[in-house]
Amino acid sequence: MTKTLDEYAREWQGNAEADALWVILTDSKYYGRKWDPNDFFATGEEEIRRVFAFMEQKSIQVPSGSFLDFGCGVGRVSKALRKRFERGYGIDISPKMIDLARTYVPDVEFRINQAASLEHREDGSVDFVYSHIVLQHIPNEYQRRYIDEFLRIMRPGGLAAFQIPVEIINPQDIRPPFTYRIKQGVKHLFPFLVALKRGLIPPKSFHYEFRYEMHPLADEEIGRICEKRRCVIEAAPATNSCEPEHNGRIEFYDMDAHRQMLKAGGLPNRYLSCMYFVQKPKI
Repeated sequence: MTKTLDEYAREWQGNAEADALWVILTDSKYYGRKWDPNDFFATGEEEIRRVFAFMEQKSIQVPSGSFLDFGCGVGRVSKALRKRFERGYGIDISPKMIDLARTYVPDVEFRINQAASLEHREDGSVDFVYSHIVLQHIPNEYQRRYIDEFLRIMRPGGLAAFQIPVEIINPQDIRPPFTYRIKQGVKHLFPFLVALKRGLIPPKSFHYEFRYEMHPLADEEIGRICEKRRCVIEAAPATNSCEPEHNGRIEFYDMDAHRQMLKAGGLPNRYLSCMYFVQKPKI
């Protein structure tokens, strides 16, 4: 059963309150609030540099004017995008993320969005929509709606660049040990016991069970949404976005070749991640 957006909002608010930087870039060596903000935001600069270099290489026309950073978190990418656009907007499901983003990046307009749409944005009101390592964490139902919304709010001549996994490579059902499942069941049924335990026996070091999911959406479905909105997919390269510790060092690959490489690697449950560059034709 698909969770409600309210449930996702509570989960991501908990993630943000525990460690807003680490849950965005889950590098193991920074677990436990060890990200330095300067280093963290430098990854956003590197990511945007690489994305714009790819678009230049592929002769993808990037409009000027305004951008929307969907799933902006604390503004890691918004800060880098703001240097390239006249004005910027960022939205996120977590109030804590938005509070932090307003502190870190004061010259971008941030707002909370917990609706299954972008109803606060008018048709054709944004030049560039960007979303990376966000759509992958929400179910297909919401992914479809948001991608359709990206294309709705783009101005003619506008561009959307969004990343999403499209396939699970070497799928395998791996069940955690029985004792772990029992423990998780008790936590779910009696959450007050967790709080009681931590109150009586405080953890010796930082510990938080971050909650997020992974959901692929088939390439064919994304194509249908773009076709319905009469938008053109200029490029759809595979990326390393679902690989551990990429930390903004995004790489682009041929989709078919990368699929074969992941299959040949033999590791189970690898996600084939792609970034779509979608243009809305000028009138």
